[in-house]
Amino acid sequence: MRRIEGVLLQSVLDAQGVHRFDQAQVEALARRLERGEVTIWQALRGSPDKLDSDFDSEQRHVPPELSELARQMQALRGELEEERRLHRRELEALKAEHEREQAEHAAERREFDAQVSEFMALANELTD
Repeated sequence: MRRIEGVLLQSVLDAQGVHRFDQAQVEALARRLERGEVTIWQALRGSPDKLDSDFDSEQRHVPPELSELARQMQALRGELEEERRLHRRELEALKAEHEREQAEHAAERREFDAQVSEFMALANELTD
């Protein structure tokens, strides 16, 4: 947290002198990191109080499988988002079809009611 304080997150000192972070800001940053919109290394690289040598030595300690995992997670997120878009489109099509069928059934019901009324009126005339 200290590394990204003032770069990606802004803290506020509380009455006891403890740095506090806004929960909504932390959660928003987490979502941006998950979506790959920003990386901590990129953000810190632009920070004037970090030296490139700090990053080079720290990045050497990141196992390559973590980079591969991050790439796979990003690919899976993309697939998930595409599936969600497809699901929304299918759901909208089903809703539209359902509304059309309801309108057809309502029209058929009105027609049936009209025919029953006509039949009853004719039956009443014949029995009178």
